[in-house]
Amino acid sequence: MRPMQTISIVAPCFNEELVIYEFYIQLKKVIDLLPYKFQVIFVDDGSQDRTTKIIRDICSDDVRVNLLSLSRNFGHEAASTCGLHYSTGDAVILIDADLQDPPKIIKLFLEEWEKGWQVVYGTRLSRQGESKSKLFFAKKFYRVLQMLSDVHMPLDTGNFRLLDREVVDSFLMMNESNRFVRGMTSWLGFDQISVPFERDSRFAGATKYSLSNSMNLAFDGVFGFSIKPLRIATVVGSFFSIGATLFSLIVLICKLFSIGVFTPGYASLIILISFIGGIQLLCIGLIGEYLGRAFAEVKNRPIFVVNKKNSLIRI
Repeated sequence: MRPMQTISIVAPCFNEELVIYEFYIQLKKVIDLLPYKFQVIFVDDGSQDRTTKIIRDICSDDVRVNLLSLSRNFGHEAASTCGLHYSTGDAVILIDADLQDPPKIIKLFLEEWEKGWQVVYGTRLSRQGESKSKLFFAKKFYRVLQMLSDVHMPLDTGNFRLLDREVVDSFLMMNESNRFVRGMTSWLGFDQISVPFERDSRFAGATKYSLSNSMNLAFDGVFGFSIKPLRIATVVGSFFSIGATLFSLIVLICKLFSIGVFTPGYASLIILISFIGGIQLLCIGLIGEYLGRAFAEVKNRPIFVVNKKNSLIRI
């Protein structure tokens, strides 16, 4: 008979005082019924409310619970990486603490893991409590990312997933600063399977992902896993260069053979210059995105910093 396996649950959180205890209660109801040893790791991503205190109170009542308190807000992807770094389980489950990812799905993840799947990710059939505009842009983002990325990434997924220990160890070998966890796990490969689920609305509080945060995550997804934008810029630049050369030849021939009458067109000239100038700035911007990410990697700063004074680690 094999020894009881350990499952680590990593839950990043940021200013979740209104929901964190309810999340723990629902999580506890699920894991108490499962035949595994559990290690719960809350990663407090620099919260400014009572989130840290509530988690410390939970730790005092449940020896399975650990608290990693980051020294400031490093972002959701860095917080997830921190939890993976400290996890010791045979498998690790990433789940947000806002109860949009239902803890009851953990049982389904573990059933697929027992069948031999090394990555089990949740696919959102619906997203309750989100505006139509956010749903529209989220849907389009995943499709554009799929089109541009050099790595196959499943549609309509987040970080809610199970990773086998072998996958976690491989993931932790990746040290890039601009992180996109779902893309990184797709890049790693291994045997992966989807578990569809209905995503709930937030239990309480407001989303911590502003429009700018969502845009930064989208940029990390595109620029971190594809050079197709640079190739597109090259193709567009080549198209206009060839077009300009052909147009110059046509004008030269017409002038040599006195064909047609050339009337100066101030407006059309300004429009053309503005359009080409815009294309040039777009291409420079694309190069700047890649260069900025290279600059971040060269600095080689840590992805996260744990404030051990505020943490409670039993690992």
